Amino acid sequence: MTTTTKARQTGTEVTLGSADELGLDDCDGETRWYTICEKHGTAIGHSTKALARSFASSPIDFCEFCATPSDWCETHEHPSASCECAW
Repeated sequence: MTTTTKARQTGTEVTLGSADELGLDDCDGETRWYTICEKHGTAIGHSTKALARSFASSPIDFCEFCATPSDWCETHEHPSASCECAW
């Protein structure tokens, strides 16, 4: 059964489901479960449901966009709200 929950860590919705339920390929025969960041569309495959569930609570561990907030100036390494380089 596919479930979507809100991750407290980032406030984003994360979906957990089997490859069959989500219509995703189990190309190696081992990736039977997926965790998906719904905001950014980032998915990571897992061999067990327990492992997929553990990633669902921590999107910054698999979604590069959640790990690097968009309000962060990567050039100067500070919040972009205080940056004059913001275009």
